[in-house]
Amino acid sequence: MNTWIKKSIELANKFGYMDAIMDVYPFKIRERRPIPITCKNELRKLFDDGKNIELLLKLLELKKFPIDHPYVGFFKAEHKNSRKILLENNPLAFNKIIDILRSQTRENKAGFDAMIIGSEEPIAMNRQIGPLFGYYIKDLCTKHNYSYLDEKEFKKSTEGIAILNAGDKKAKQFAEENLEYTINKGLDIVAKVNEKYVIGEAKWIGTPGGNQDKSGNDAFGLVDGYNSDNVIPINILDGYVWLDNLKNSKTPKTIREKDKHILSALLLNEFFESLR
Repeated sequence: MNTWIKKSIELANKFGYMDAIMDVYPFKIRERRPIPITCKNELRKLFDDGKNIELLLKLLELKKFPIDHPYVGFFKAEHKNSRKILLENNPLAFNKIIDILRSQTRENKAGFDAMIIGSEEPIAMNRQIGPLFGYYIKDLCTKHNYSYLDEKEFKKSTEGIAILNAGDKKAKQFAEENLEYTINKGLDIVAKVNEKYVIGEAKWIGTPGGNQDKSGNDAFGLVDGYNSDNVIPINILDGYVWLDNLKNSKTPKTIREKDKHILSALLLNEFFESLR
């Protein structure tokens, strides 16, 4: 078992682990995302007039589609100008979505009102992970006096601990262009300790099974599939995976069997310091 896996297990089973994690992932209910009144009036007319294709096309343009349905992503992935043809070519799937939209109830509302409530819902908590981890890294830089640098200055850095100031897509691009990174996934952190690079992906895995475990297994692609003499790949995982009583569950067991750098976000500073 890797040292950092062992340290993470010990940390998570001690007093105050979840209290400390609140500094990393301070999940909260976000404000609703109101639809402009002009757009709402347009949706009302389309809904009342039974213009279902036009209604669905308009809803696909919103930040939040009113319902979470597996078929929606297929239509949303198509170019805006070609969606109408795609809907017309798949009438059964299209009508299935419309039937659900028109028959759903939310907060004691039905029909159009329920549809609007669905579209104005705040961002789901499980979609806050990436941004929240980014804020935590910025706070870590301030607390421990790391350098937080744009790409040009980051590349020049050769002493101390430096963090690349970049979102997941730009971090991935930097790694592709400079670190021979070929995995088709964004990165949550690109760091540098003296002249040694560290790249990592962060995940909160709250409950066993289903998509949560799939998310954990997906993260292993970085530590298992990337090799470089001057770059250390790490998985930054937190949640139930470190609990002793679930150590024989699928993802926790997989972690414990690996000799890879997998660790809690709470150990990042200690990890960086060990590389000096």
